[in-house]
Amino acid sequence: MRGYAIIQMASGLPDVDFTTTPISGYCLGAQQGQWGLYLVAGTAAQLTALVALPTVYRVCTLAEMDDVITATRRAKMNEWLTAQGWPNIPVGWTYGMCVRYAFARANPDWDEARHYLVGVA
Repeated sequence: MRGYAIIQMASGLPDVDFTTTPISGYCLGAQQGQWGLYLVAGTAAQLTALVALPTVYRVCTLAEMDDVITATRRAKMNEWLTAQGWPNIPVGWTYGMCVRYAFARANPDWDEARHYLVGVA
């Protein structure tokens, strides 16, 4: 399973202890201050444990990209966006629109077609 998450960083890496919260892999797509916007991979249980951490904002799984973002998730994302001084996500946006907006805003060279994990099933 793959998805997108915003993860607090420490020394240029995700601030996550991957020995206690293992995942299959991650790929940094953009960085905004002390936060990294990542594509992450793992089992459903691994990703559920990852996004439960206080240093992680869950965005969506790849299967949810065309779904309209829920009010709860939009509020959580808007909390992070407001802290960055960025505009909030409007009602009616899809998860894919949110991912593309945040990643492109943090890294104008980000390309969704080239953002993938190598060697992860």
